[in-house]
Amino acid sequence: MLSRLADIMGQPLSPWLGGPYPFADNDNISSWAAESVLEIYQAKIMTGVGDMRFDPQGAYTREQSIVTIEQLPKK
Repeated sequence: MLSRLADIMGQPLSPWLGGPYPFADNDNISSWAAESVLEIYQAKIMTGVGDMRFDPQGAYTREQSIVTIEQLPKK
């Protein structure tokens, strides 16, 4: 959702530049979301929950959503 929001805001994120996947739980990230997760990580908008985990099935709080939206690029 954050990657799409950046597109709508006219500030698309850079595509993933490649390299090893940064998270220990990469297998838990849905294939349809993997590219967006990597773009969000690369842009330093979301860097995981600690211990090199992204925790894609975990809870996402209102507070976390505010912080991540604030991290989106602005014109």
